[in-house]
Amino acid sequence: MAISSILPNAQEFIKLPPEDRAWVLIAEAGGASAKGLNIHNLLLPGARVVLEGYPDEHHAAVTAAYRGAWQWLQNTDYLLPEGTSPDFLKISPQGIDWYERHPRTVARKLAEFLRGSSLPFTKGRALTKEVTALLGHAALIGERFAKDIEWSFGSVFLAFLVAGDPLSRWFQDFVRQAKIDLDLIPRTTMAEPMKFSDIRNASKSDDEAIGQLLRKRQHRWHQSAQAIFGEAAALAARIGSSDTPLDVRHIMGALIYRPTQNLIELEGSSRKAGLPHS
Repeated sequence: MAISSILPNAQEFIKLPPEDRAWVLIAEAGGASAKGLNIHNLLLPGARVVLEGYPDEHHAAVTAAYRGAWQWLQNTDYLLPEGTSPDFLKISPQGIDWYERHPRTVARKLAEFLRGSSLPFTKGRALTKEVTALLGHAALIGERFAKDIEWSFGSVFLAFLVAGDPLSRWFQDFVRQAKIDLDLIPRTTMAEPMKFSDIRNASKSDDEAIGQLLRKRQHRWHQSAQAIFGEAAALAARIGSSDTPLDVRHIMGALIYRPTQNLIELEGSSRKAGLPHS
């Protein structure tokens, strides 16, 4: 793959700080699974695939910038020898962690996640960033306090009480003004006994919740959460168009207009009966 497939403008690559150029180098080489890396082979005259797509007058500067990024990766121990040959390198465990946490990786994964392909019961509908943050908060709540399931009616409902989007903020104000005892909610909706203050104290920012969500490959869905998101997708189709992305207002609408008490009972009864939760 050529660098130009990631950054079409050569000068943009040249002007990047070393860490960001290093990210481009790894992304161009295959991402976190990159191996068999040999800078001499990559930059050999006639086989300089990394330079394809850039004007000849920029090749020298791009090559120098590329070498600088390579040196940065070696200085940070993000590249290690592969096998016995010192000429062929692979990304180290520390390098993989750095690459996965890099803002450009998160942005790329977020763009893919927002397309909605990860959630088949939303019928392929794209997601807003606010829904992704809500899912991140719900996953953190479910993983920490339910232990066996990340996404359920309970974790999605509680996510509205810690998320930072405007609708969630409104809902949090409503709950406070109505003087609802928040400690009753976790006892009703979650498997583990806790107080809401435990959930609030463990919560993260929306961006942190999204980042943690995207770093995990698989999540477990309870059928109650699947029902909510399926209804939310149907609601988005009824009040919008075929390309209307799934938004937090649709999730809130599904929580309000579906028989939510039945969903709570469904979740509780399936746990007691030992039924599968995903």
